[in-house]
Amino acid sequence: MALRSIAEEDSPEAASECVADGLRVLELGSGLSGAVAALILADNGADVIKVEPPGGDPLRAHPAWRMWRRCKQVLPADLAQQREREQVAALAAE
Repeated sequence: MALRSIAEEDSPEAASECVADGLRVLELGSGLSGAVAALILADNGADVIKVEPPGGDPLRAHPAWRMWRRCKQVLPADLAQQREREQVAALAAE
């Protein structure tokens, strides 16, 4: 049995397809684990929307926040307000 590189098995077509293409993810958390999980999905093609409270996510103060935020869209929403909760729910339903 000969070892082969995984790259040898990849075709140009396969390289352009991502595992999470077409997946929409709403990131509603405000901790590191949620940010990194959503980042991994975004890096793999998911459309990630980070829902932040008014004033932004507390993680913005962390030096690595710019890295964790990459590939994401940001939606400010006050989930204490019924109208804004409905808007986020509508996004989730799409």
